Amino acid sequence: MAQSASRRGVLLTNEAQSCGLSRKDLGELAADGLIIRELRGVYRVAGAPFGELERITLAATATGGVISHQTAARLWGFEAGDSATVHLTLRRGIRYPACPWVHVHSTTRSLAGLTVTRDEIELTKPMRTLLDVAAQPATSSELEDLFGYVVSHKLVSVAAVKRFVRRANQGTPGAKRLRNILEAVDLSGAESVAEVELLRVLARAGIEAPETQYRIYHDGRFVARVDVAWPRWRVAVEVDGYRYHSDPRTFTADRERGNLITIAGWTLLRTAPATLRDHPERICSDVTEAFGRAQARSAS
Repeated sequence: MAQSASRRGVLLTNEAQSCGLSRKDLGELAADGLIIRELRGVYRVAGAPFGELERITLAATATGGVISHQTAARLWGFEAGDSATVHLTLRRGIRYPACPWVHVHSTTRSLAGLTVTRDEIELTKPMRTLLDVAAQPATSSELEDLFGYVVSHKLVSVAAVKRFVRRANQGTPGAKRLRNILEAVDLSGAESVAEVELLRVLARAGIEAPETQYRIYHDGRFVARVDVAWPRWRVAVEVDGYRYHSDPRTFTADRERGNLITIAGWTLLRTAPATLRDHPERICSDVTEAFGRAQARSAS
């Protein structure tokens, strides 16, 4: 029990035998409902929680593998993707107990230096996780979302991905897909998932790339830093998440800040994550119209 407690209730047959329990003893414990046989040679303590994290621990313990691909992405906080299947990586040739909900990826290369232990689970680092997902038949939107997530949460920098892609061989699985994402839109300055989506929406609409985290000054004094901006047209866009803009003090400060940006001669447009997701054409239309008005003012 003490040995299993460190692994969320998972117990191996050989560990039980080292404690003096025979296979017959284990069978009797299972018959009494005290332990549950999940895989060949792998049990879990009955009554202990058995959610996603416990299933991941069980799969890693049973196979000796490293959690990777979409499952590693979920452990890094990326909540999209299938949680029913546990993805892990093993050195090719290692035998492991078969399980319908475990997807084993094999490799001939060492994973030394490419993994880290979190919550007593060994998993691939964010850069390797991103590459693994890129090398699999994941949908383009899933891969783009994961890329945006790791960049905006500062798990991987855009510069690091660029360096990897530049050094990678042509045949490196996943490298081409990452290169395509880098060429489609520059996410270097994005500081949130919503900002990543805003940049992607603008790029898809063919709108010129803005500057990110742009600092606005008026009469030599700092006014505000905005999510994205086009200084040539003096147009800026902010993504307002309800979570961070809902309390009265923040609401009031946002309005006062917006007024200062307007006084400085800028057009400030606002959007929300839900609008970007469901009606991305709205912010694109607003930006295009703001550009047109700025051009008209310049001409007059």
